[in-house]
Order: sequence, then C-alpha cells, then structure tokens
Amino acid sequence: MRTTVEIPDDLFREVKARAARKGTTLKDYIVEALSRRVGGERESADRVELPLFGAKDDSSLEVTNETIRRIEEEEEEADARRFA
Repeated sequence: MRTTVEIPDDLFREVKARAARKGTTLKDYIVEALSRRVGGERESADRVELPLFGAKDDSSLEVTNETIRRIEEEEEEADARRFA
C-alpha cells in the first residue's frame, strides 16, 4: 500500500543515512523498523554493527541474540526521544 507521511527533515536525513550505511533501500529500512516496532517478525537476517574493543584479560565476551535485541531496542527508544 502506498501512503504519504510527513517526517521532520532531521529525522528523514538520519533514517536515510542509516539505510545507506546498512546497504538497504529507504523503503525496506522503514518497513523493517515499523515491523519491529509493532512486534512483527523480522523479514531478513539483521547485521548489527558492534563496536570493536580489546579485552583487558584473556576472558571472552558472550553476546546473545537477546542482548543484541535489547541494545537495538534501547537505541530505537533513544532515537525516538531525540526526534520527538
């Protein structure tokens, strides 16, 4: 379905830039974000960009899908507050 939505200029630029960094179209990025926001299943496997850092000792860091989802949700909430 086609629809028209007014989006603040700064939010539009940020979303467009994120889509480009992710290597996807603006449309696909918005559809994915809306699907996640309403609790839908993800349409494709996500790649998450995590910062690289060195461990201070020989311990390893375990990152689970749940941890990644929580971080993504926190970032989305922060973005929503920033552009509200």
